[in-house]
Amino acid sequence: MLTDNEYNKNSFVFTILENGSLTKAAKELNISQPALSMKLGKLEETLGLLLFNRETSPICLTAEGGIYLDYLKKQKVIMDEFSASIALLHNEQTRRIRIGGPEVYVKSLVVDAVQRIRKQDPNCMVEVRNGSQRALTALAEQGDLDFFICTSTRLPEVFETIPLKKERLYLCLPASLPINKKLQKYMTGPGGHGKCFDFSLLNGYPFIFLGEDQPLQKFISRFLEEFRITPVIRMRVDQAATGVEFVAAGEGVFIASASAIRSCSDRIDICTYALPESYSDRQIYAACNRHHALPEAALNLIAMLKEE
Repeated sequence: MLTDNEYNKNSFVFTILENGSLTKAAKELNISQPALSMKLGKLEETLGLLLFNRETSPICLTAEGGIYLDYLKKQKVIMDEFSASIALLHNEQTRRIRIGGPEVYVKSLVVDAVQRIRKQDPNCMVEVRNGSQRALTALAEQGDLDFFICTSTRLPEVFETIPLKKERLYLCLPASLPINKKLQKYMTGPGGHGKCFDFSLLNGYPFIFLGEDQPLQKFISRFLEEFRITPVIRMRVDQAATGVEFVAAGEGVFIASASAIRSCSDRIDICTYALPESYSDRQIYAACNRHHALPEAALNLIAMLKEE
């Protein structure tokens, strides 16, 4: 791997020792005898040592020359070990995936794709981080993630976003709310389609919000503004999956993806309704830092996520 090291530059002394003469060694090295003699002389001058006894036939090493050749052999072993360690590290990095995403997308998208990667390469190392888009962006900027799953392209310029798939969003109401009886004909399951009801009926109802910087919260705020709904903000959560769990617990109304709804352990306690087309479809992306090359395993995982 490293070519400009002392062993590679001075390994000609082994050729001299093996041939027993400068003339034979020069022929094997494909240089002239005077050129080889000059090269040896410069090395001995640099070291301040006489490496060969030229008065013997064949010429032989001096005691100092023997020590120097032992030193070169040890250096070669060290350099070979170094090169092997670097190659192993690069191989491990190529077969390692560091991915981030909201918990709901890790469950609905990443788990199955990782299992498929494992079948191809059982030794592939996978590291998964859950978190908000802001937290994941910071990790990827630092080089601690290969890529992360997100739903917005409003990221620092250093990021490239790769479209993966689209998902549908739904209005989620606690099943315990009496209004569900009135809206029964509008209900639809996650993944289904349905007609929209008069959303102004939700005016004054408790809503569950996300952090203001989260893309889904921007959807929720725009929805409330367009349909002139003044909600009671009962709580804020940092993950959509958490918001869905609180809907099931009867804490308020929320907008969530089909994936988040399906991941809820108490889905039976949630009534879901269709949203207008302008709100229902949302693009999911893989975001990666342009300044960091993606390892092969990460590229394979992204390709699998796009196929699903």
